[in-house]
Amino acid sequence: MLCNAIFEIGNSAANEFYMMKKRKSYEPRELEGYKCVGSTLKVQSKHFHVNCFKCAVCSSSLAQGGFFFKEGKYYCTTDYQKIFGTKCAACNKFVEGEVVTALGSTYHQKCFVCGRCR
Repeated sequence: MLCNAIFEIGNSAANEFYMMKKRKSYEPRELEGYKCVGSTLKVQSKHFHVNCFKCAVCSSSLAQGGFFFKEGKYYCTTDYQKIFGTKCAACNKFVEGEVVTALGSTYHQKCFVCGRCR
């Protein structure tokens, strides 16, 4: 099993420093030739050290789930919404789940009301 993030075998402090210095983020990246040891997880047929699987923006751990993958990067829910999310045209908050789309705008169901009688 190979780790899909850059690391140096057996030195986690050096791993984090190397990743910050060389890549300016903790975004996971496929790299062949290094065996995963210790706690690992499998994501989309790739293997990561638990500590290597982090959000590309804020570096928070994604090991507990609740992540998005877009354009080759992994994101936590908060950062994904900030970058790619759709906002409600009425309240300006991010929309998810069931929405209403009308005249090119997106709304929460509760926010979509008549403009005259509100």
